[in-house]
Amino acid sequence: MNTQHPVIVLMSVNDTETHALLDAFIGLGLPPVQVTKGGRTYNDLGIHGGCSIVHTICEMGAGGVGASQQRTSEAIEHWQPKAIIAVGIAFGMDEKKQAIGDVLVSTQIQDYELGRLNEDGTLTPRGDKPSSSDTLRNRFRQTDNTESRRVGDWPKVRFGLLLTGQKLVDNKDYRESLKAISQEAIGGEMEGIGLYVGAEIAKVDWIIVKAICDWGHNKSRAEKDAWQKVAAKNAARVVKTALDVDGLYGGVTAHPVSSLQAIVAEARPNPIALGLWQKKLAFLQQEEALAVDPVQRFSILQRIEEAKAKIQEFGGCL
Repeated sequence: MNTQHPVIVLMSVNDTETHALLDAFIGLGLPPVQVTKGGRTYNDLGIHGGCSIVHTICEMGAGGVGASQQRTSEAIEHWQPKAIIAVGIAFGMDEKKQAIGDVLVSTQIQDYELGRLNEDGTLTPRGDKPSSSDTLRNRFRQTDNTESRRVGDWPKVRFGLLLTGQKLVDNKDYRESLKAISQEAIGGEMEGIGLYVGAEIAKVDWIIVKAICDWGHNKSRAEKDAWQKVAAKNAARVVKTALDVDGLYGGVTAHPVSSLQAIVAEARPNPIALGLWQKKLAFLQQEEALAVDPVQRFSILQRIEEAKAKIQEFGGCL
């Protein structure tokens, strides 16, 4: 692990989020290098944009054992990072104006647990609305503006207030009550307040980047797995693209002369990998032609685009 570069810690919760991050940063299906510090095991995701990227997995929520506040504090102690980013999936607030896979970037967060329960049953929030790091917000805004002009399939990225709390929201009436608390909220998740508390105490930059995988109700629907994969992949893609640009926290990617041979070899076509991805593309195109269910077809189309990108990456033509 090269700690001469500025360190940025990425945090995920479930397997879908974790695998999406690993696929984005080290390659599809490849195992990460593990590093243990202070009894905690991390994944070394390499140097990106001149920064060392470290990954930690936390338990669901903010305040329990192994949850986001504890993991944030531990990662800060072990790595002295410049920033910590929570990456993964969230629930959206408006099915009519938002879409599954839209990426939500926190400009502020609000704890929906802390408040006053009024006589009429309404809740008046009493927590503040801390703002995420200006440095990170700026990087993500710049990345979104650039990539939306450069790439045709760039995800929709929405910046705004994220609600955060300990409850797994799976009830439409409750989600609507949260919307009433804050009309400006773009979505909700469960780890943000722990991330904020741990980072704020140590004066470390933080931000949340999570994509919409459901609407805070009817979470057990048939599309659940497919929607979570799309959301996690989009969030990981946005984070990877943003961190690939040099200069964040002074990090610069260096290519020493001794590494030139490895760089050239990496750029050469890989016939074995190319052949595997070409076979996978052909199979997926057959599956897409037979698919009737729109959700299944959507998932297959996402995988087809991934296969096409990999074929081009390994020197093939479409």
